[in-house]
Amino acid sequence: MKARKIFFLMMSLVAISLSFVSCGSDDDDGGGNGGGSVTGISLNKTTLSVEEVASETLVATLTPAGSTGKIEWSSSAPSIASVNNGVVTGIKQGTATIAATYGSFTATCTVTVTQRGSISKDPSLDGSDYFVMILDDVSATKIEGKIAQDFRPDDVNKYLYYWDQEGALTFEPYSSTGVNFYEELGWTAMKVTNVGWSGAGFFVGPGFGEIDLTRVTKNIDDYYLHVAVKSAQTFSTYTFVLYDKKKSNGAKLVLGKDAVDGIAPYADFPRDNEWHAFDVPMSYFQNSQGLYYREPMTDENVLAILGGGVAGTTVEVDALFIYKPKK
Repeated sequence: MKARKIFFLMMSLVAISLSFVSCGSDDDDGGGNGGGSVTGISLNKTTLSVEEVASETLVATLTPAGSTGKIEWSSSAPSIASVNNGVVTGIKQGTATIAATYGSFTATCTVTVTQRGSISKDPSLDGSDYFVMILDDVSATKIEGKIAQDFRPDDVNKYLYYWDQEGALTFEPYSSTGVNFYEELGWTAMKVTNVGWSGAGFFVGPGFGEIDLTRVTKNIDDYYLHVAVKSAQTFSTYTFVLYDKKKSNGAKLVLGKDAVDGIAPYADFPRDNEWHAFDVPMSYFQNSQGLYYREPMTDENVLAILGGGVAGTTVEVDALFIYKPKK
């Protein structure tokens, strides 16, 4: 009888242990997803610039929404950029790929480490009163507090849209590689599709509020349009159209060899695939083409970029803003 009691006791212990095991669902992926399976992982940034010794944080998100689990972080070059639970630290100048992995899913971010304390020597970031169309986040941080109006697209109230011709887009975006005018990451890169002309525009919706450039008009000699362009194509011509509610077709800045709509080129630039910047006095537009920002605008175009009608032509633009240079 004693042996039988021990046998029953052992069976009871087995049953109890099995009851504990059965508390977890067979469908649970172990990440706390409540019976579902993780289907992917993403990072809040795919490119990142960080100075030596400085740190930036990457945020990884599992899908579907609400999924949780332990994410493994790694760096392709720990001697250049290290990562600890998403916190990326610059070690020395160079490039590294940071990876966030969960199971068989991986998301990556290309990290460029710049020299500690480096600030662009270009004086265009030393000015004031910036009205910004194109500028990377790192450079924008350097002029934080000096941006009067920020028209950079957020797809909420501010947009960069591509014009269409008979239902076909005239531009298509493509991913930029390398460094921009300020030696950071990211710029606006577009390619002309198979159409007779091409255009893209910076537009703000009614939720943005007023486009108020009246201070530019009132002090026209103090303000400049800054833009950086690059190309390796000898035939490419860039045209920038500044819109005014009182002038429906806007005033044009032509950079290249050929006139556009009767407007002679302001200047040409070397076709060496390197960045070349221009500071164009706003008085140039007002005096030559009659551009006047006489009142604030709402729900309007701010500026457009034209790239011609040769299919395959690339348009690469950076550091596009109106500002008051430092004297």
